[in-house]
Amino acid sequence: MLQENEQTIRDAISQLPKRQQEVIFLKYYKGLSNEEIASIMNIEKQTVANFLHRSLTSLKRNLVMLAEFLILPFINLLFLKI
Repeated sequence: MLQENEQTIRDAISQLPKRQQEVIFLKYYKGLSNEEIASIMNIEKQTVANFLHRSLTSLKRNLVMLAEFLILPFINLLFLKI
């Protein structure tokens, strides 16, 4: 189950624009600060914050939609059996 969740998150990240993917990788996989990311990517610290905000918002939206898509058939099945 954990591996499936991890793959789902990786798939969702792969749908992001490349620069947002890079920020996510540097922040959450490498554990770098926004200042360090800005220096590596040669962008402003505020741009890093903007990329993080946009990417996390997109990930939340996409993962919730995916969860609803996967869960709704089971909910319908439960109600049809009652």
